[in-house]
Amino acid sequence: MTQVILAGPDEGALTRAAYPAFAAAGFDVAAVADSPQKIADFAAALRDCLIVVEVDVYPGAAEAAAALASLPVRAAVVLPDHWKEEQAAFAGLPNLVAGFTAPVSWPQVAAEIKGRLLAPATEAAPAPAATPAPGGPTPDATPPAAAARLHANTGPGRVVAFWSGPAGGTGRTTLALALAMLASERKTPALLLALSEPAVSAYLRLPRNPNVLAFFESGNLTGALQKVTWEGGALSVLLGPARPQDGVADREPVGRLIEAAREAGGLAVLDLPTLTPGGSVWALEPLTRASDVVLVANPTSAGVAATVEALVTLRAVSPARLHLVLNHRARGGLSAAAFTESVINLWGSCPPLGAEIPFLSDLGKAMEGGETPLAVEQLALAVETLGVALGLIAPREEPAPDKRRAAEPSSAATAAEKPGGAATAGEKRPRRKLISLEVTD
Repeated sequence: MTQVILAGPDEGALTRAAYPAFAAAGFDVAAVADSPQKIADFAAALRDCLIVVEVDVYPGAAEAAAALASLPVRAAVVLPDHWKEEQAAFAGLPNLVAGFTAPVSWPQVAAEIKGRLLAPATEAAPAPAATPAPGGPTPDATPPAAAARLHANTGPGRVVAFWSGPAGGTGRTTLALALAMLASERKTPALLLALSEPAVSAYLRLPRNPNVLAFFESGNLTGALQKVTWEGGALSVLLGPARPQDGVADREPVGRLIEAAREAGGLAVLDLPTLTPGGSVWALEPLTRASDVVLVANPTSAGVAATVEALVTLRAVSPARLHLVLNHRARGGLSAAAFTESVINLWGSCPPLGAEIPFLSDLGKAMEGGETPLAVEQLALAVETLGVALGLIAPREEPAPDKRRAAEPSSAATAAEKPGGAATAGEKRPRRKLISLEVTD
């Protein structure tokens, strides 16, 4: 946990607003200072820390820049509005982590700084200047290295990453599995990279070997795959490492894995682990290579904060197209409009809403019984909506009004026999049950 010194001319205001924002973001706020002498004293005592300073605590811009450059700690600066023309003096600070122009949203400042501190783990290009809230600084142009990465996300196959930033329990794994299965049923070759194990192997009753380590050893993607079949489809699955101690990996082999999945063609769906302190190569490296990122969030206040934190990280490491899915894991919660408005208020924008998943009380029971997630009608329809939004699945075509009656099968026909497999009112969608699995040699 990174220790933080908060500094500014009004200690009380920092304590009321900045302190809780940084604490909620996972920082250890070690001190609050309201004078240059206190800043120097705290920085000398807490050398391995970060100082976040409203620079008008100093008498002038030149004095502030000189004092901050001499500190033995990293620094993030907040410039008052009337010091905008002094930005150049602070841009050259050797210990600068991030810069902001007041007025700022302290929760977003904390999230932005946290993303900057995680970004070096990916060795990605530097992030553009922070945009903490409407009225904050204008971001720089996309760095050349980041622009170059845009071209790395093209190729024969689509790579769609499901991620939830720092939040767990969002239903991300279930949705990734459901989309991969639906694509398979619609005759799109699909591969699920279950990098957030052991959820997928437990549900699909798969042995933990072979897994990604087999690919690392041989470079042969096919030899690392397992296959799951059900009535209506088949899905290739590549599991993450079987044991935590096997999960340490470098960027290069993880990058080769994602590119191998892309080169295989069709659709590669990634189920990525949550963001951990210090970053995780299993999440951050795939994010740099994905063509699309689906942010899965619970529509709550905590979900808003997690989404903003995820957006901070994605701006630093990923040029992918972004999509939002709101998954109601419990009854109630924020409406889609309220959720997106809250994200916009903190971040300035919000990814387009790909789908909203209602609360599904029978989903757990269906999956425990060995049925696929698509056996639950409401989930299947929502995932289909997401697939259409991603451009992976063609929308169903309704028959013309004058031909609708002729196109309808007799009432004795099952839903599976009807065009597209859709069920009419009063009928149940056929229960898609896992029926076999095989390990590919």
